[in-house]
Amino acid sequence: MLKIVKIGDVELNYPLWWLETYQPRNVKATAFNTIGGSKVVWESYRRDNSSTITLSSEENGWVHQTILQRLSALANEPGLTFPIYTSTGEVLNCRFTHEEKGFFKYEPLWEGSEWFKVTIKLGFQ
Repeated sequence: MLKIVKIGDVELNYPLWWLETYQPRNVKATAFNTIGGSKVVWESYRRDNSSTITLSSEENGWVHQTILQRLSALANEPGLTFPIYTSTGEVLNCRFTHEEKGFFKYEPLWEGSEWFKVTIKLGFQ
């Protein structure tokens, strides 16, 4: 599994795991029933067809509080794009997926800990 070592200018204490990639279809379809009961399907091309990835601490990709604050500052800027760097040297231009619920979640390893487990959802094209 691929790991992410740097997000924007934020060097991670421990790499985050790249869990999954979701690639949306180029066509978006919506279906609904008319009053008479027949089904109508409306299709259009997507303008927001970027792929999304999920990054996670898993069991050993913990983030220190100081790094978490820097990541949080990035996450609070909608529309901001930044590079992410993989453990294999690949670089992708990404953004936080503000349109998704829970795009940046974190929890301390234990009560009062300065180390956190995180889950981050990013979009890239």
